[in-house]
Amino acid sequence: MTGHNRATWVLQLVVGFAAGMSGASAVSCTTEAPRAVCEKQMRSCAAPSHDEACDEADECIPAEALGGDALTDCEDGRCVWDCSAGEACPDGWRCVEQSRTLGELISGC
Repeated sequence: MTGHNRATWVLQLVVGFAAGMSGASAVSCTTEAPRAVCEKQMRSCAAPSHDEACDEADECIPAEALGGDALTDCEDGRCVWDCSAGEACPDGWRCVEQSRTLGELISGC
């Protein structure tokens, strides 16, 4: 392979890779608003544990039982109160937007 052919081949490879990555991102990427959940503001031994393991949302303490109206959910085996649409968290909890994962940050999703 001559120097000119090698340079042309490398250039085509780089351009093809870049085009493929941008096309794949544009086609398969849909962005959603980040989810917000209630997080404890201060620790208290007397407060009920909200971070219990769960399989379904009905195993979790509903926010209404503690004076809030956030939506009770079970996410990755953990009880959460979803406040994404502005629902109120129970006293001692605040609504915090969840951080995006590294994969979401890299892909822009």
